[in-house]
Amino acid sequence: MVSDSIKAFVEHNVDLARNVIARDDKVDALYQNAKSSIIKMITDNPGNGGSALELMNVAKYLERIGDHVCNIAEWVIFAETGIHEDIPHGKGAKKTV
Repeated sequence: MVSDSIKAFVEHNVDLARNVIARDDKVDALYQNAKSSIIKMITDNPGNGGSALELMNVAKYLERIGDHVCNIAEWVIFAETGIHEDIPHGKGAKKTV
């Protein structure tokens, strides 16, 4: 997604930008899966709490990268069309564009 958002920006490619945004739901689902697994990891062995916290941070940062990539893609669409489309990505996503 990162590479494609940069490519969409460089090539002024609105279709690719929309494709990037459409993939955000997959990233959000992967994050939720990781979160559930990490919670189970802590529940099953509380001694793994420190490692689990670090894994949770990594998962969250990767999910945030996906959100930022979507923002880049939204700016590509706006720059090319002049229209700010309200493109939902991710459940409860906050719009920063």
